[in-house]
Amino acid sequence: MFDVGQHIVLRRDGVEVVLKSPDNEMPQIVRWGKDYGVSYNDEELCALDAMTLKDTPPNKPDSAWRPSLLPQGNEGWAGRPGIEIFRGSEAQFVHWSSVKTSVNSEHSSLTVTAYDSVRLVEVTMHIELQAGGLLTVYHTVSNRAAETDNREPLTVNFLDVTVPVVKDVDTLTHFTGRWPLEKQPQSIPLPVGSTTYGCRKGKTGHESSWMLILSDGEPKAQTGTVYGCHLAWSGNQTYRVDAMPAHEPVMGAGELLGPAEIQLAAGQSYETPRVCFSWSDQGLDGMAARFHQWLRDMPHRATTLRPFTLNTWEAVYFNHDEETLLKLADRAASVGVERFVLDDGWFIARRDDTKGLGDWQVDYGVWPRGLNNLAQHVHTLGMQFGLWFEPEMICLDSNVARAHPEWILADADSVPCREDLSYRNQYVLDLAHPEAFEYVRSQMAALIQELGIDYIKWDHNREVTEPMHKGRYGLHEQTHACYKLFDALKQEFSGLEIESCASGGARTDAGIMAHADRVWGSDTNDPRDRIDIQRWTELVLPPELIGAHIRTISSAYDVALHRTQLSCCNFPYGMFWFGMEHFGMLR
Repeated sequence: MFDVGQHIVLRRDGVEVVLKSPDNEMPQIVRWGKDYGVSYNDEELCALDAMTLKDTPPNKPDSAWRPSLLPQGNEGWAGRPGIEIFRGSEAQFVHWSSVKTSVNSEHSSLTVTAYDSVRLVEVTMHIELQAGGLLTVYHTVSNRAAETDNREPLTVNFLDVTVPVVKDVDTLTHFTGRWPLEKQPQSIPLPVGSTTYGCRKGKTGHESSWMLILSDGEPKAQTGTVYGCHLAWSGNQTYRVDAMPAHEPVMGAGELLGPAEIQLAAGQSYETPRVCFSWSDQGLDGMAARFHQWLRDMPHRATTLRPFTLNTWEAVYFNHDEETLLKLADRAASVGVERFVLDDGWFIARRDDTKGLGDWQVDYGVWPRGLNNLAQHVHTLGMQFGLWFEPEMICLDSNVARAHPEWILADADSVPCREDLSYRNQYVLDLAHPEAFEYVRSQMAALIQELGIDYIKWDHNREVTEPMHKGRYGLHEQTHACYKLFDALKQEFSGLEIESCASGGARTDAGIMAHADRVWGSDTNDPRDRIDIQRWTELVLPPELIGAHIRTISSAYDVALHRTQLSCCNFPYGMFWFGMEHFGMLR
């Protein structure tokens, strides 16, 4: 039985979510955890509701006490609200006139539609237990005012996705890091009050919290109960945990929106990113397993072993020479490399990192025969051919920037007069600009078609600090445009694989994994650091989706390569970078 009085029970793959859904009130999660496989009656669920409350009568207000799926002050909630919206200068505190719920036929997902007939605001929640028992939630807020109402647009400051957890958790684990030392866990006593962690890098970021974990004591690998929260989004983020004295702890996340970034005219809507919640009574490994099954079940996910890959960057850097790279391809094929990737330096004027970015045409001064001969040679050797791009970036010293300075995603007054604020001599290309988007897509598509490119290493090195699109904060649109570009290329070229790299592991979220085939975990090749980075990245991503590179250190070149190849047989997602000390032996 799944609809019992005012309660709803969702079940899938060993996980159960029990919700209380009072008339015209936002539903509240009563329990989220192990599925005991029993049928409940209304009396049992009411008793469960009462016994799991943080406080009991008479020590509570007359209204709802348990935080709902969208907690607000009018429910007696004193933490960070789940929604903050305005019309003009007037705050809109929503009060639901009607709340409707709908459970799917498999009893694994729930849709909640709440409407405020006074403020003309509608919020729809999409709650689903995915494969593996992973709980995913996203919200949509809509401005239901008619165009004839002459009301101000609805401005969304934030719309968070939250769920409560059991009241006996006492430890919070989040993450920090830097380049190239991503995913460093920080376990602290659960702070009392409302705590938020924000990332404003324009991508997931090296030091992003990346996920929150709540547990009773420091989380363990294979034992103990843990609750994990991860935002499937590749732009700015907010993670939050509310440990209020009168309530059970609440954890959640949402998109960190810029000033007036989301303004909804009559009839318009804003959809939050998906937030993933993983419960486990088998420690961190059990929590990770739910993420892994969900991601592996995505329809476009590759099911073959990941190719053993060679990347040319540390062999030649910007010093491209066809004869040398043909020899490098020969040597790579001889030791069993399956994918050969030509990194940065192949396009116009790209002899260093100060110029050329955004001009995605082959530099015939360096490659007189173009890249066709190398690509054909690589394919003849039985390897896949890959090429490096950084589609979201642009140098001021480039043909495209000189022709279209309006395509730069920045405050118009800061370009080009503030060149000192560039990162690695880069600015961001405004992919939400239709002409800029089509320019990049067409340039990349032409090369994929001409060269038979099997694989793209897609980099994103610069942080996005002033994402101004048409005079407004535009990171939300930029992130969706990036996703759209991934999808457009993969739709046009069905066999194409794309790896998302961002100065290493600065964009490894589940959001990008809905569009990319794998991610680059880190730029580090220090074995001790790399083991930790792999371990913590695998809390969300399956190991075969994380690119890793191994650097040979032996002076015995062939022996070192042979051993690396053998070791990579156990790590089919590996990548080998030729170091300069080995490249010299090819001359």
